Amino acid sequence: MINWSERAHQARRQVYYHWALKPLERYLESHEVAKSFTGTGLSIDGSPLDGGLVTLTHDVMVDAEAIGRLFMLPDNSTATYKDTTGSTLTYAPPGVYLQSQHPWTLAGHTNSVGIYKTNPTSGIYIDAVYIDHMFMDKAKTPDKFGFVAFGLCALTAYRLGWSEITLLAGGCAPPIPSKWAIPDMVGYFVWPKFGFDAPLEPGETSGNPKLSHCKTVSDVMAADSDWWQNVGGNGRAMKFDLTPFSKSWKTLIYYAKTKVRMES
Repeated sequence: MINWSERAHQARRQVYYHWALKPLERYLESHEVAKSFTGTGLSIDGSPLDGGLVTLTHDVMVDAEAIGRLFMLPDNSTATYKDTTGSTLTYAPPGVYLQSQHPWTLAGHTNSVGIYKTNPTSGIYIDAVYIDHMFMDKAKTPDKFGFVAFGLCALTAYRLGWSEITLLAGGCAPPIPSKWAIPDMVGYFVWPKFGFDAPLEPGETSGNPKLSHCKTVSDVMAADSDWWQNVGGNGRAMKFDLTPFSKSWKTLIYYAKTKVRMES
């Protein structure tokens, strides 16, 4: 029996890729930072990746380049494989994580990105990415590293047919307290620029009348991004919607065109 719904879904993804995402991918792959995401010199649990397919889970087999991009591992990163499937002891979704170190990693930190099922009870396949911990040393990391690394991650996940990327965006605007107030954390206003979004909490923008219509972080960013960054923004769980024609993709493409001057 032909699954027409699935076939239409895949066709829609392909159409959107060629129409909107291929130019973004072409630009990202031409960027200087992309030269550090070729999969060269990566190792997992002390074993170098030999260039063939690597089995991460029963349904995810990818090459070294895709691993580097999906888990935001610059070339020559050393990673540790951690399977938290079935665990309920962490805030991060249960799944398979690569915890990594690289010369660009901020001292005292270990970066961590995982893949998981959005529906762990009935879902059969991995279909999402979780950016657990990502701290890079600004003095060592190339300019636009975060944008290019995330863009390559999102495009790789899209090619795999996955549905979302999630994270906890840390930090807050200076005047207010934050649940994620670790010094120098700027995720609360950087990740929304890349297309991550989340609902606002009740009364969160009540001090600014021109934000009375806002329901989500992206609404605020569109209306008054300076207010979010400097007055009222706060960290929270956020999601990038990988589905075709999503607001997340439109925001990331807009950022590429206006902030890093990607040509159409």
